Amino acid sequence: MLPDLSIDYPDGMGGLGLDDSFVRRYLSKKLTILLGDADANPDAPDLPRNEAAQAQGPHRLARGLWHYEYCRKVAQRLGTSFGWRLETVPGAVHVDQAMFEIGAQILVGLEDRESWARVERIDLLLYGG
Repeated sequence: MLPDLSIDYPDGMGGLGLDDSFVRRYLSKKLTILLGDADANPDAPDLPRNEAAQAQGPHRLARGLWHYEYCRKVAQRLGTSFGWRLETVPGAVHVDQAMFEIGAQILVGLEDRESWARVERIDLLLYGG
């Protein structure tokens, strides 16, 4: 979903009763966008091929980069901070163990590899089990 009030939901945020202050808060939130650098198959069977999706790029990696940059420019235009960061996971595709591990590291605040190597049970960290 694009942070654009002129584009109706589900493609944008239009028609939901939101205003620019909501979009500013949304874009200033701390958020990590994870993209797999191998997620570049334009023939993936589950890749959306509608006109709006195709305009963003030929595959998920290109579309993710496009979306991140689009949102950064919206934040700049609205004069708000952009709290998002972009991380590309080497060798990862759309559904990939490496994506899960990096995401889990971010969720539990163990983004350095040495601390992560000491984690034996991710379920205990994530769910307090």
